[in-house]
Amino acid sequence: MERLEPKRKSRRRYSFLDIHKAVFDRPPARRSVEDMDEGIRLHMLRTSGRRSRRSARVPPASAES
Repeated sequence: MERLEPKRKSRRRYSFLDIHKAVFDRPPARRSVEDMDEGIRLHMLRTSGRRSRRSARVPPASAES
């Protein structure tokens, strides 16, 4: 048996463009090449750095004796 559901009437007060204009009302701030390089470096440390440090971890001194 097929279930029929009533269509819901849209209750949006604002369109997508209204919200987009409110959130992004001005262009992003300009950044220097140095700022962008620093951001990329920090991102790489956060994402890839954890794995490389974990794989290169030295066992504690108490486990070696």
